Amino acid sequence: STNRLNYTTRIGKGKLDALVATEASNAKRSSITAEGYGFAHDNIPEDSYASTRSGSSSAEEEAALSLLSRVSYSWNNKYSVIANYRRDGNSSFGADVRWANFASIGGSWNINNERFWHVKWIDLAKLKISYGTNGNSRIGIYDAKGTYSFDNTYSYNNAPGAVMTRGENPGYSWETSKQLNVGASFGFFNRINLDVELYRKRTINLIDLVDVSRTTGQTRINQNVGSVENKGIEIVLSTVNVRYKGFEWVTDINLTHNRNRILALNNENSKVYGDNIRQVGTDMNAFYLIRWAGVDPRDGGPLWYDARGNITKLYDPLNRVAVGSSTPDVYGGIYNTFSYKGFSLSVLLNYTIGGYAFSSLRRNAETDGYEILNNNQSRNLLNRWVEEGDLTTVPKLQSKSTKSFMNSTRFLHHKTSLRLQNIALNYNFHPDVIKHLWMRSLSAYAQADNVGMWTPYGGSSDRNTYKNSFSPFPVQCVISLGIVAGF
Repeated sequence: STNRLNYTTRIGKGKLDALVATEASNAKRSSITAEGYGFAHDNIPEDSYASTRSGSSSAEEEAALSLLSRVSYSWNNKYSVIANYRRDGNSSFGADVRWANFASIGGSWNINNERFWHVKWIDLAKLKISYGTNGNSRIGIYDAKGTYSFDNTYSYNNAPGAVMTRGENPGYSWETSKQLNVGASFGFFNRINLDVELYRKRTINLIDLVDVSRTTGQTRINQNVGSVENKGIEIVLSTVNVRYKGFEWVTDINLTHNRNRILALNNENSKVYGDNIRQVGTDMNAFYLIRWAGVDPRDGGPLWYDARGNITKLYDPLNRVAVGSSTPDVYGGIYNTFSYKGFSLSVLLNYTIGGYAFSSLRRNAETDGYEILNNNQSRNLLNRWVEEGDLTTVPKLQSKSTKSFMNSTRFLHHKTSLRLQNIALNYNFHPDVIKHLWMRSLSAYAQADNVGMWTPYGGSSDRNTYKNSFSPFPVQCVISLGIVAGF
């Protein structure tokens, strides 16, 4: 439930708005299931008449309460300031730390409304800044509590038993983010709008599974450890390119550049997650792989680099190093809209520049002969090593494993790409046409999703080109036709 009290008044040339509110929720969920087989009669599918029966049930409960307040003041359409404060409580956290306080403050200045502003071709010039804290409560309902599991496999003396499946942590609390934003908005010639925003976000008390002493009966429990920082820039550009005799072409472009860095971990210990590693000072999305060194032109065998950077023929997981990241340098979208009378055509392009991706599809399809009789193989194997002196990136084919297709940077590729995400054509019928059909509106559309993808890499040494960007399989192109009618 939500309860709000609003207050508005004018002070001088300004307007004051105030709000206090409460939000409360209490959720209870329960379920029960029963199943059986070997019924006495097919037409009597009652569980009680089954020769073999089983059942299960579950229940969970969660409660949350928030106290909110907000005050804003704007003066003469020039200056504005807004402040927020909230106190949140959630039953999912530890008994000692269920409550947390969060606040934010922000302000803006419309420079173009000042008396000294005389730049006519700049119709909007606005500066803004904000700083605030926020919390994350998206955790398991019983993650902070000691939970037990009952099962016949834990029975004792012919009675069901129980074992502790999760250790209690009364200090398991909110993950908190502190964010600073500084930005500016500009408008030019009533046709161009530009928004630029710089941000820095630092998250503390990161939630993670931490190893604990086995004497507790547990191996790992959730704790608030570590911190990470994200900082970057976001740019949004909107332009009216053409506006002439009923025809209009509008373009919206957004660009984001983000860099993240791990500031602290539990006891400063690095953690390996499959092909990724988290360690202090590195990107959260850093890969942890053995570096591929290519193919030995003398015998066609695979080569790797060891941890010191020396070429070796031995595949050893101890030679893994942090290399590359899946975080792109820049990403965003380009949205074009063309309209003329009742017709409109929109085209959405998404782009990514920089960053790496590991292709499990390519790894499974380039086993260098080991799985050639069992699974489909990549056309890249046509470039395999055949005789002494061949310079290639594909080892010779062998029926035995040389570990050449084990995880390494061989299957790490650039993510730079341009994807044609959507094309949509729409026609709105004129009111004079539909008024005889007793309709308020009528339109027809045709659209296509996942139309195509282009990358700057690929060639004779990589016959599959952009297809390696899909994991695990290519995305389907979907074509839709439809009519929308309003009555």
